[in-house]
Amino acid sequence: MLSPRGKNMLVFMIFVLISTILWMAMTLNEPMQKDVRCGLKLVNCPDSLVRITEMPEAVNVNVKTIGTELALLQLRSEPVIEIDYKHYQRKREISLSAADMRAAARTIFGQNSQILSVNPDSLHLRFTSKPPVHMPVSVDARISTLPNCTLLGVKSLTDSVMVYTADAIPSNMRAVSTSPLSLTEVSKSQVVRVRLAVPAGCRAIPDSVDVKIEVEPMISRTVKVPIRAINVPSGYKLILMPNTVSVNYMQPMSKYDDSTPDFEVTADFRTLDRDFSSPKIHISVTKAKGNFINTYLSTDSVDYIVERRG
Repeated sequence: MLSPRGKNMLVFMIFVLISTILWMAMTLNEPMQKDVRCGLKLVNCPDSLVRITEMPEAVNVNVKTIGTELALLQLRSEPVIEIDYKHYQRKREISLSAADMRAAARTIFGQNSQILSVNPDSLHLRFTSKPPVHMPVSVDARISTLPNCTLLGVKSLTDSVMVYTADAIPSNMRAVSTSPLSLTEVSKSQVVRVRLAVPAGCRAIPDSVDVKIEVEPMISRTVKVPIRAINVPSGYKLILMPNTVSVNYMQPMSKYDDSTPDFEVTADFRTLDRDFSSPKIHISVTKAKGNFINTYLSTDSVDYIVERRG
């Protein structure tokens, strides 16, 4: 059995619980103001029509109503405002003013609610029954990789899309471009979802495409190449020491087993002073063919001897 002190504590807790319930009941019956996110759904639209104008997925409704109504809304999934095409359409267009938007929102919260604002506060949609035009997709991308990687390619995984319009397609429109895509220091291949950029009054379906960015790691390689003397006048002989040089380059890992790139390194006799006072002659890569990047020589000059011939 409970002690007298325990009984007093139990009675106290019961009164606290009853007070809390009464306070909540009184509070929930008081008018409350709150922002509520509501989805938008277009209904009774003929299947032969295609919406051109972008439609917001949801609107923000600032409503004032009793707390119980708001509490019940919180227990349900997101409320959805239905826009009846047959009720609002005029010449294949739908226009809802601020008053229309508030009236549509009131169907969700009840006639006793006060809709203070709806954001966005108006809605204008255009539709078309014209057949679509198939257009290729072009990618607008600026991609840079890490120094030890190379960009193999950027392409859309969707070749073409359907473009709808209530008017004529712009005469200079030959393809649908993606929105500008800019990525830096990319180190691996990836697929990015990018929205399409279409002129006002047009709609592309789908409105976004997957863009594949192919990146491959690079490996460092070195090859010995003979140095060839060029532009040596008749009666002279240019002896280079050493007569070979290491050419360093980076190659995609998948090309490791490919043939060695074709390099040509030269030393130009015409770069020497008339009195041959310079102790070294400059060398440079004058031909480079193959799949590689970042070519550089192990040295930019070598020793030389000039011999005169009889």
